[in-house]
Amino acid sequence: MDLTLAHTLFQALDGPRACVIYSGEFHDTHTARLIDLVEALMDRHDGGKAARSRLAYIVVEAYQNIIRHRPSPDGGKAGHLMRSMFMLTVDPEHQQVVALNPVAANDLAGLELSLKALKDKDPGQLKEMFLHGLQAKEGSVKGGAGLGLIEMARRSSGGLRHELVPVDGTYHSFCLQVVTAGQKGASNMRHFREVQEIISKGDILVAYRGKPVPEVLGHVLQMVEQDMGDARSASKRKAFLAATQWIDDLAQQGPSDVLLMLARSGRDLVTVIVVSMTAEHARELEQQVGALGKVPKAVLLSRYRSSLRMRAEGQHPDDLGLLEMAVHSRPPLDLHMVEAGGGRVSVAISATA
Repeated sequence: MDLTLAHTLFQALDGPRACVIYSGEFHDTHTARLIDLVEALMDRHDGGKAARSRLAYIVVEAYQNIIRHRPSPDGGKAGHLMRSMFMLTVDPEHQQVVALNPVAANDLAGLELSLKALKDKDPGQLKEMFLHGLQAKEGSVKGGAGLGLIEMARRSSGGLRHELVPVDGTYHSFCLQVVTAGQKGASNMRHFREVQEIISKGDILVAYRGKPVPEVLGHVLQMVEQDMGDARSASKRKAFLAATQWIDDLAQQGPSDVLLMLARSGRDLVTVIVVSMTAEHARELEQQVGALGKVPKAVLLSRYRSSLRMRAEGQHPDDLGLLEMAVHSRPPLDLHMVEAGGGRVSVAISATA
């Protein structure tokens, strides 16, 4: 994988927020994982019960709308506008859900009519529309997406924003943004499209940027496990777990945002971590990774087991996660650095399994 894309995504998601992006197989069972993610992220940002419930509903409805309406697999066509993507961001001020997916031409008129009907409606009017839709059973043939849009608009204080971009004569790319608190006038469709293009170019299945919260990383792992699904999934899972161990090691040096992502590369899966660090630390890490690349696998495994024993004895070896990544990566670890200014460097490390 081109690690410059990882740096670009790290910068694109910069800010005082936690962000989860999913663009994999869109299994229905991921819905429960997303609810767990909402709980874990809202725990970190002290979200109240009402805010959690509101966000959970919007997350589920937006995700299910992608499942209902996207072609499978994304119309079989190339180009980033045909890529489906789900994005959740949470910070102390607001929460935001963004869903992008292709919409077939024969669904376009109904979607535009539903969106037009929501314009300038207050919460009371939206509630009446929703109840009328339930009584009249006027939900769409694909599972009541019209009712879902009404309820998302009602539950969000920021309302809905959307964009439809023609792909060809058969499809439009639909972007839906739902803001649940604050920033009522804010909308940045160009930014979402830029992120969608990065995700498509790198064939990225899942990405998380934020503080390394174990509960959040655990739920992200559960989501990607089902997407792995082949005879080599065990080794891929171990490589991803190794990355979370290295993130734990980094956290011992002080809180810092990380980007953890999983991307496809042919039949392989590439786990990538991006983190900002001092130039001195980056040079040390570069030397360490270069040295590991010259060590035979058997020796790497012996060193890794030795570090495991040290941890079991109550010691804290700072190379455990990096060794584990090297053990479970078929080729040597790849490292790429970019100057970030202020004496800091953005470092990306990848393990391929």
